[in-house]
Amino acid sequence: MVGAGFLPIFIYIFKEGGPIYSQYLMGFSTIVAAFIIYKHKANIGRIIRGEELAIGAKKAKQENKNNTDLEKATKSEDIDKGVKEN
Repeated sequence: MVGAGFLPIFIYIFKEGGPIYSQYLMGFSTIVAAFIIYKHKANIGRIIRGEELAIGAKKAKQENKNNTDLEKATKSEDIDKGVKEN
């Protein structure tokens, strides 16, 4: 997202594509950057609120959830075995 935001600025500074094409390229890159930022609006809001997880944290959180689910399943199986044995 940051790269998309800076692309029009770099095109303006470095006049990429020559003087004729740089205006069109800058306009196109501005539209693309605006679209990318718009599509990531929810993520940007979560980052600002501090709710967005760090890279890799989601995977660890999912693993913890799976471990907790496994522990619950094991406990309920143990409870079921105890009920059946009595």
